[in-house]
Amino acid sequence: MTIIDSDELYEFYALLGQAVHSAQSLEGTLHKVLAVEIHFKSNPPTPNEAAEILEKFRGMTLGRLISTAIKNQLFSKNIITLLQSFNEDRRYVIHRLQEDMSAGFRVDVDLRQKISKKLEAIADNGFEINSRIVDEFLRTQTPEIFTSDRFNQELKKNLAEGGFL
Repeated sequence: MTIIDSDELYEFYALLGQAVHSAQSLEGTLHKVLAVEIHFKSNPPTPNEAAEILEKFRGMTLGRLISTAIKNQLFSKNIITLLQSFNEDRRYVIHRLQEDMSAGFRVDVDLRQKISKKLEAIADNGFEINSRIVDEFLRTQTPEIFTSDRFNQELKKNLAEGGFL
């Protein structure tokens, strides 16, 4: 048993930050994709209406966003399976990681390595799923969705610049 030093603790919290960031990025992508797919295609909103619609989606948990995507049949089964699995990983980071850490994290090298590897995998997985969603979304779009109003022009610009990531 070796007590964790400040450099290792710093690295751990960097991994934790990456895992949380990947979850937030994925949720942000889902907010935008669901808004476009469910509301903007059929009735292009004004910029103010678009902001209100996006705000509604921002209030949803990842689980609710996934349920909404399923209900509206927005993604392939593969993407849905990946999202559901990632949601479990996200729950672990947000709700159960502290339990694992309290089991000797500061003094147990093996436990620290196990948790760090898990966080790194969660972060990588979240960013990979995010990229797949954006790719799938872009493949299914028609040009007119992006030219209906100023908001959709900005959305197209953000997508082209990787703004969903």
